Amino acid sequence: MNYKYFSECFSIDKTSPSGLRWKERPLSHFKSLTSMKIFNGQFSNKPAGSNGIYNGGNRWLVRITSKENSKPTLFLVSRIIWTIVNNQDIPEGCIIDHIDGNPQNDNPLNLRLATRQENARNRNLDIRNTSGTTGV
Repeated sequence: MNYKYFSECFSIDKTSPSGLRWKERPLSHFKSLTSMKIFNGQFSNKPAGSNGIYNGGNRWLVRITSKENSKPTLFLVSRIIWTIVNNQDIPEGCIIDHIDGNPQNDNPLNLRLATRQENARNRNLDIRNTSGTTGV
């Protein structure tokens, strides 16, 4: 799924806990008119996402089922917000970094594109660290 698909699914909403709100999704996202009506009736204009454990930490997550894949796919809300705000997909080899180090703060101003190396430099010191240097 790409930024165009995400922007058809969601709007950014700072009042929603996750920062995302479901849009009324078009028929092209569904296998049938009935499934589109059911989904839009239940979810359209409602907050999207849930708080869950991902990769060892609490993160905002959302599940999306597409026409091509009937099995729901789990996405990080931070990645969706970044793609919508920047109107582009996340480049190969890059991740979304939370500038303040808080993985639950998916405010667009707190998200930036980074390599894994750059992201590792933004980590808090481990409680066992005695040198005072990140990564040691």
